[in-house]
Amino acid sequence: MTKALTIACIALGCLLRLSLAHSPLLRGYDGTYRYEPVARNLLAGNGFSRSVSPPYVADDFEVPGYPSFLAAIYWVFGESDSAVALTQLAVEGLALFFF
Repeated sequence: MTKALTIACIALGCLLRLSLAHSPLLRGYDGTYRYEPVARNLLAGNGFSRSVSPPYVADDFEVPGYPSFLAAIYWVFGESDSAVALTQLAVEGLALFFF
């Protein structure tokens, strides 16, 4: 019974995420001011910085994981909210499958 419930919850979560994948993402402070500017600067060759214009001051506050992940998605798919949501869903699914 618990295995079936777990699978049902995972499936429901995936369906919910898929239904929201093509709607604009709700962003708080973290997405708008912490991660996305760093991802855009990494793509533009301006280094690991939250600065939106020169001089691009190196940022040592953030860890590189998520901004680099976003930069990779933006590089492959362009700056697409849907691509970010679907890629995150795929990574979450892989994590559930393998762990």
